[in-house]
Amino acid sequence: MGYYEIPFSASNLDNEKREELEHILSNKLISEALAAGGFIAGGWPRALLDPRKKNPLFPLDKKYTDIDIFFENTNQRNECLKKMPHSDEFRESKFASNFNISGVEKNYNDFLPKQSLSAPLPFAKWASVVPVQMITHDSLIHGSIENTLNSFDLKNCKVAIKGESFIIHDEYFDVQLSNKIHIEKCNSPYTLGRVNKYMNCYSYSDISEDSYALIDEWLLDAYRKFPDYDWMIEKSMIEDYVKACLRTTIRNRNISILENIMLFVGKWSVWTNYGNSDFIAEELNDREKKSVISSS
Repeated sequence: MGYYEIPFSASNLDNEKREELEHILSNKLISEALAAGGFIAGGWPRALLDPRKKNPLFPLDKKYTDIDIFFENTNQRNECLKKMPHSDEFRESKFASNFNISGVEKNYNDFLPKQSLSAPLPFAKWASVVPVQMITHDSLIHGSIENTLNSFDLKNCKVAIKGESFIIHDEYFDVQLSNKIHIEKCNSPYTLGRVNKYMNCYSYSDISEDSYALIDEWLLDAYRKFPDYDWMIEKSMIEDYVKACLRTTIRNRNISILENIMLFVGKWSVWTNYGNSDFIAEELNDREKKSVISSS
């Protein structure tokens, strides 16, 4: 998989996205991280360059995703962390330093169907809160931008911002225009969570055919409680996180049922009107009922 650069000046950004780009890059904390050698990659650059038409049924497409800052080496990371202010605004996780910045001021009217507005809303301006995480764990620093992008689980997100250019892989536009999520590898506890987020929030219609086998690998790893990723996810979070992922995946009828979901039958029980029932069986039954209703 090859990569190439697209200067900001030659990109497909409309005026709204250019304003968003300039606003984020001008933020003091962001600009200091980038000056230290950091680069932005993943969901936000993906959203900026996305060639698909916006779907009015998915207003979240118009909002920010979170912003992820990566480093090519530990020297850049260390230099950046020295410059960051020490305050309560910074929250440390197992693999990142997290903080929030203000987004571009938006108009509430932009997020409402036109027919619902009988008159302009008063005080309609707002600035969204944009979560930022600087990836600091040694295992997530890969020596170059290309190696970092190659480590990503979703092919749709292999996009970076460095200097005044986007760096994208040569299949990016084809992948996006397919309107499907293309999983490259399942090397993170958060892969299925990302798939669900992108399906539900960013109007992707399906996952690619070759992605199903990789999600089955993820389910097997989840059943084993992600033994290789204890540095990335708290053990106390795993059960609730996996249950949430499975529930959302089963309820999304655009995703075919995955074979390894059956590993979790008998693992958890839920209370229903008829007494205790199996968590997975209940979700599958509910999915089947809704499929029958929608097809009738």
